Amino acid sequence: MPGGPSTSRLNRPVRALLFGLALGLAGTALELSSAGMSLEEDLALRWLFRLRGPLPPPQDVALIAIDRASQRKLGLPRQYRQWPRHRHTQLIERLIAAGPRLLVFDIFFAERHDDDAAFADALQRAGHVLLAQRIETERSHPGGRDGPMLEIETLVDPSAPLTAAATAVAPFVLPAAPQRVSQFWTFKPECGDAPTLPTVAFQLHVLELYPALRELLIAVDPPRFADLPPSLASRPASAGLIETMRRLRGAFRADPRLYAAALAAAQSRGAFSSAERTRLVTLLDLYAAEHSRYLKYYGPPATVEPLSFERVLTMDDGQLRHGLRDKAVFVGVSAVQEAQQEDVFYTAYPGEGQDILVSGVEIAATAYANLVRNESIHPLGPARLSALLLAWGLLVGALAQLLAPRQAIPVILLLAAAYSLLVYQAFVHLDLWLPWVVPIGVQALPALVLGLWLGYRAEWQAKRRIAAALDRYLPAPVAAELAADVYRAGIRGKVLKGVCIATDGEQYTTLAERLRPHELHALLNDYYAVVFEPIRRSAGFVSDVVGDSCLGLWIGAGSGTMAAERRRGCEAAIDILEAVRAFNAARPDGGIPIRIGLHFGEVFLGDVGAANHYEYRAVGDVVNTASRIEQASKKLGTRLLVSAAVMDGIDALMWRDLGLFQLAGKRNPIHLYELLGRTAAGDEQTTDFVHDFARALAAMQRGEWTQARDGFTALLRRRPDDGPSHFFAGFCHDCIRRPPPEGRGIVRFDTK
Repeated sequence: MPGGPSTSRLNRPVRALLFGLALGLAGTALELSSAGMSLEEDLALRWLFRLRGPLPPPQDVALIAIDRASQRKLGLPRQYRQWPRHRHTQLIERLIAAGPRLLVFDIFFAERHDDDAAFADALQRAGHVLLAQRIETERSHPGGRDGPMLEIETLVDPSAPLTAAATAVAPFVLPAAPQRVSQFWTFKPECGDAPTLPTVAFQLHVLELYPALRELLIAVDPPRFADLPPSLASRPASAGLIETMRRLRGAFRADPRLYAAALAAAQSRGAFSSAERTRLVTLLDLYAAEHSRYLKYYGPPATVEPLSFERVLTMDDGQLRHGLRDKAVFVGVSAVQEAQQEDVFYTAYPGEGQDILVSGVEIAATAYANLVRNESIHPLGPARLSALLLAWGLLVGALAQLLAPRQAIPVILLLAAAYSLLVYQAFVHLDLWLPWVVPIGVQALPALVLGLWLGYRAEWQAKRRIAAALDRYLPAPVAAELAADVYRAGIRGKVLKGVCIATDGEQYTTLAERLRPHELHALLNDYYAVVFEPIRRSAGFVSDVVGDSCLGLWIGAGSGTMAAERRRGCEAAIDILEAVRAFNAARPDGGIPIRIGLHFGEVFLGDVGAANHYEYRAVGDVVNTASRIEQASKKLGTRLLVSAAVMDGIDALMWRDLGLFQLAGKRNPIHLYELLGRTAAGDEQTTDFVHDFARALAAMQRGEWTQARDGFTALLRRRPDDGPSHFFAGFCHDCIRRPPPEGRGIVRFDTK
C-alpha cells in the first residue's frame, strides 16, 4: 500500500515514546506512593545495607546496657522500671569520674522514689544529662462515634525532681513492631515541633557554637532573632534549651528563605574556622530540613558494643575513663540476645536471612552519631525522583520498542546492571539512596517482557503478512517456512512422495492472439480461480503455472501407499473438469477447455534456478510423467487420464482401462485409465459401454486387430464423439496393415 513503510517508520518512534512515557509515569506514581516507598524500604534498602556491609562503629558514642546479666548479678527485679534509684545514682557517680561529654538516659523515670533526691543531685553534678519523656496519645470522636477520630499527643515528663535536675527532657519515639525502623524523628510535629532525644543531644554536643549561631541569625534577620537568649548553659537550662530549639525550628519552617540566607552568611563570614562552619551548616540543616531522617546504620546489633550496667559499677576507674571519656554515653535496655527482650525493634539492616532486632537505645545512639557526623541516608526529593524515573522509563521503554528482541534483551539487561551498580556506588560512597525496586522490577523488567511480547507480536504479524503475500506465489507450507525466517537464503529441498496433477488448456494461442493483454490476463485469473480452488480445498497446492498450464501436488507425511492423497487428487481432478465445463459454458466465445493428467511417485521440492533468480519447483519423473499423461489426452481425445500408480486400490470411482502406452521420451510403458466420475451407479448405458470397450481393448491386446477394430467401430456408432474408441479403431486398422514389431497392445507416442 503506498505510504505504508513510511507511515510505519513514523509510527514506531511515536509508539516507543508513548510506551516509554507511560512506563515513566507509572513508575513515578508508584514510587511516590506509600506502597512504592514500602517496597523500596522493605527490599532495596535492606539489600543495600547487606551489600555495603558493616562499617567501623562511631568512636564518640558508648552504650551502657540494662540487661538480664546485671539484673541477676545485682539481685534486682526483672522489670527494669522497678530497679531502685540508688543503683542509677551509683552509675552516675562512676560516670562522673569517667568524664563523658554528655549522658542520655533512654529510660522513662515515671514514679517518684524515696531516693530521688540523691539521684537528682547526681544528675545535676554530672552536667549535660538528658532524660526521656513519654508521649501519651488520647483518642476521641468530637463529632460523635461515627465521626473521624482525633488523636492528641501529650508529652509526659519524668519525675519532677529528676526533670528539674536534668539538662533537658525530650521524647524518643519509635514505631511498634512489626514496622521496621528506617527513620527517626528530629522534631515531633504532633507535639509542637518538640526536639527529640538525639536532636537535643546533638545540640548539647555543639553547645559552644550557640553564640556564633545566634550572632549569625541576628545578622540575617535582626527583628526575628534579636531577643534570643545569649546562652543556653545557665540553669535551669531545660526550658530555655528546648524552647529556643522549638523557636528556631518554627522560624526556619515558617520562612524557607531564611535557610538560604543563613547558609550564605555562614559560608561567607571569615570569622569561623572550617570545622565551625561545617557544624554551623549541620545545625542549619537540622532546623530547616524535614522532621525525620533516614538512619545510616553502621552494622548489625551491638556494632557499638554495650557495657553491662553491672560491669560499669565494678570495672577499674582507669578502664572506665579510657572507654567513656569525652563520649556521649547512652543508657538503656539493651540485651538483644536475651529472651523476653524489651524495647527492641526491627530495622532496615538485615541479618542472616531474617530481620535482626535492635534495641531502642542503640537506635538513639546511631541517630545521634549520624547527626554528629552529618551523616544520613538521603533519598531523592520528589522532583529529582520524578525526573529520574521518567527518564529511566523513557529509556528502557523506548529501547524495548525500537530494538529487535534479540538486541533488546542484552541491552536492557546491561542497562539494568549498570543502573544497579550506580545505585550501589551512590549508596556506599555518597549515602545517596536511589530507587531500585521500581526502576528494575516495575520498569525495566516489565519493559523488557512487554517490549519483547510486542516485538514478537509485531514480528509474528509481519511474518503473517509475508506468508499471506508469498502464499499467492508459493505453497502455503513453503510460504510459512520462508516467513518464519525471512533472512534465510533459499529453501531446503526435500524428496517426498506425492500425487502430481498436470493441466493444460486448449485454444490458449488463439485466445492470446485475439484478446488484448489485459483481457487475457483477466480471463486467465478467472480460469485459474476455478482450477485452483478444488486443489486447495482438497489439501493440495499449486507449485507451478506457465501460460494456461499448471502443476499441482498432494504431498503425504509418510512413506506408504498414500491412498488418501491419491483419492483426493482424483476427486479434485473430477471437480476441476466439472468446474471448467461450467466456466466455459458461461463463455461461449472465450472458454478454455482443459486436459488433465495424474501420476504418483517421488518428487523433489525446493529451489530451482541460479544467480539471482530462483523458483520453487517440483522436479522428478513423476512431474514429467504427469505432463506426458496430460499430453496423451490430446491424442486419445480424453479430458482426464490417470496412471495405474494413482488408481491402485482406489474404488467408488468410475473409470475405464485404456491399456499400456509408451509415452514420448519415456523408456518404460505406463498403464493409463480414463477417469469418468465418482460413481457409475444408475448409469447402465455408460457401464455397458465401458464393458464393451474393455472387450475390444482385450482383443487388441491379444493381437486380434480385426476383431478389435470392429469392436471399436461398433462403439463409435453408439457414441460417435468417444475419443479413445476413435483412436483405437484407427490404431487397429494401421496394425492390420503393419503389425507393430515391439509387441502386441502397446501404444507408442513418439511426440508430445
